[in-house]
Amino acid sequence: MKMSLVNEAHGFYLKGRFLDALSIYRKLAGLLGEDLFRANISLCEKRLGIGRNLPGNGQNRINIAFITDDGFALPTYVALHSLIRNKNDDVEVNVYVLSVNLSRENIDNLKSLQKDKVWVFILELDENSSQFSILKNGFHVSTAAITKFSLPEILADLDKVLYLDGDIIVRSDLSELYNVCIDDLYAGVVPDIKPTLKYKPSILSKLNVEHHRYYFNSGMMLLNLKKMRQDDLTNKLLDYRKNGINFFMDQDALNVVFADNVKYLSCRNNLLVTLQGEFTLDQIAHEYKEPIKCKSFSDLVESANVVHFASKEKPWKILQGEQFLLWYRYYLTSGAAANNLFEIPEVIRNVDPYGVIVSLTSYPARIGSAHITVKSLLSQTFQPSAVVLWLAEEEFPGGEVSLPKELLDLKPSGLSIQWCHNIKSYKKLIPALKAYPDNVIVTADDDIVYKPTWLEQLVGSYLQYPDSIHCCRAHKISVDGETFMSYRKWRRNIKDPAPSYQTFFTGCGGVLYPPASLHSDVMNEVDFTTLCGSGDDIWFWSMAVLNGTKIRVIPDKSFTLEFTPDSQEVALWRNNDVGGENDAMLNRILSRYPDIAKLVEHGGVEELAI
Repeated sequence: MKMSLVNEAHGFYLKGRFLDALSIYRKLAGLLGEDLFRANISLCEKRLGIGRNLPGNGQNRINIAFITDDGFALPTYVALHSLIRNKNDDVEVNVYVLSVNLSRENIDNLKSLQKDKVWVFILELDENSSQFSILKNGFHVSTAAITKFSLPEILADLDKVLYLDGDIIVRSDLSELYNVCIDDLYAGVVPDIKPTLKYKPSILSKLNVEHHRYYFNSGMMLLNLKKMRQDDLTNKLLDYRKNGINFFMDQDALNVVFADNVKYLSCRNNLLVTLQGEFTLDQIAHEYKEPIKCKSFSDLVESANVVHFASKEKPWKILQGEQFLLWYRYYLTSGAAANNLFEIPEVIRNVDPYGVIVSLTSYPARIGSAHITVKSLLSQTFQPSAVVLWLAEEEFPGGEVSLPKELLDLKPSGLSIQWCHNIKSYKKLIPALKAYPDNVIVTADDDIVYKPTWLEQLVGSYLQYPDSIHCCRAHKISVDGETFMSYRKWRRNIKDPAPSYQTFFTGCGGVLYPPASLHSDVMNEVDFTTLCGSGDDIWFWSMAVLNGTKIRVIPDKSFTLEFTPDSQEVALWRNNDVGGENDAMLNRILSRYPDIAKLVEHGGVEELAI
C-alpha cells in the first residue's frame, strides 16, 4: 500500500499536479519518517511557490488566500487588483490562489497581476482528486468548501493567512487587519447580523448554537493556521460538513466548529452589501457595537476596508445599485477589459468603455498652461481611447510651430492635437461630436487639474445609468412652474445622484456625453452663436433636455476644482454669472425652445437604481 502511494505521488508530480503529490508525500512522511520524503516535499513546495524561504523580509509581509475556478476568475482578478492598488508601498504581499480546475489562460491572467513586492502563487487543485470527493446524503460537497477547510494543511508552512472570497473589493491597505492578534483563537471574523436577526428562527437556533455570541460570514477570515493544525480543525470541519446541520455551504461548519474561539472585528473589515435596506445605520452601529458617524450606507462603504458583495445579485452580472458601481470602477481600472483578459460580462457587453474620448479646447491666453491640464488627463487611472485638444486655425496661424514645447512634448504620451475653425468655447465638444459620433465623449476645461480617478468615476456612473449625461459638478435649477428663477438663485454644487432635467452641469467639472444624447440642433452653429454665444453649458444642457436626456451628478462630496495657476484672470464665468449674462442667454433659449420649460416642470426626477 505504501509503495502504491509513492507511485501515485510520483505520477501526480509528473503530471504537474503538485498539490496532490505534496499531500501524499506529507502523509508518507508521517508514516515512514520525514527524512525519507524531505526532498520530495521540498520539490513540490518549490513548484507550488510555498515553503519556508518566501520572498521579502517578513517584517511588512502579509499572506492572502483566494479560492477560485473559471466561473469566479474575473471577480477574483478584480478583487486582487483592488488589494494591490490600495496596499501601502512598503507592504509585501504573498497571494495564494487555490484554483479548482482553472484554465491555463486564467492562471496566466491572475499571475499577470504579480508586480514589485507582490507575489502571486497559483496552487492547482484537481476536483476529481479523492481528497475533494465528499458526498452527503447523495449530494456532492463543493470543492471550494472543502478547500477552505483544508487551508491549514495546504498552506502547511504558514502560521497565519487572510482568506478572502472573490466577490469583494479591497478599499485600503490590509496590514492593520492582518496584524490583529489572534494567537489563542482560530480566527478573526466579522459577524453577519442578518441571519441572526432577520431569519425566523434565527440561524443560531437552526444550528443549535444559541449560546454563540454571533454568526459570522466566512468571506473574510483572518485564520490562525498554526492553532487550527494543532487542534486538527480540518478533520473536525470536514466531519461536521458530512454529518452536521448545514444551510450555507462551508459557513455553518466554520461557525459551529470555531464556536466562540474567534475575535469579532469591525464590520468595516467585511462590509456586507446585504445590510443595506435591511438595517439602518443606527441599527448597524448598535448590533456591531461600534460608532458609525456616516450619513449614509454609501459613506460607510467609503470608510470600509473590505466590501463584500455577498448577495445573489453579483455586480458582474447585474447593473444595480450605488454599491455595485464600486466593483465596476475597479473592473475598469484593472485592465481586464482593455487587455481582453476575460470575456466581457454580458451586462456590459454592449457598452464599450474603451471607446471614450476626452475632448477639450484652449486659446492663446490659456495655451501656456494648458499642458498642466493635459498632463492630469493623461494620468487618469482609467485610460481613454484618446485625449483630443481642439484648437482654432485662426488663433494659431502657425499651426503646431506656434504651440508651447511643454504641450507638444505630451503628444508621445497620448495627446492628439486637432484643428477646427473658431467657435470659441464650443470647440471642446462640437468638433468631437462630428469626428466621433458613436463614441462616449467626455469634455474637460483647459484650466483645471483633474484628480486621477476623475474619468473612472464618470465612466463608472455612465455604466450604471447609460441613458443619462454624467457630470462631477452641477447646480439645481430653481423653478416656479414653468418659470425659471435667476441663475444666481439656483442651488449650487448639488450632490443629488438621481438623474434629472433640473440638474444643470457645469463644464469645468467635466461632463460625459453618451452617443446620441443631445438633440440634433446641437450642431446648429447659427443658433448657438446667436442665442448662447458665451454659454456653451447652457446650450448643451438645453439640447440634452430637448432630447429627453436627464443629467446625473456624481455624489462625490470630496470633489473640488483645482485651477491651473493664473487661469481665472480670463475666465468667462465672471461676466456670465456675476454680470447676469446667463439669465439672458437662458431666456433666449427658452423663447426659442419653449418645450424645455415644460419638460423641466413635468419631467421629474428618475428613480435611483437600488
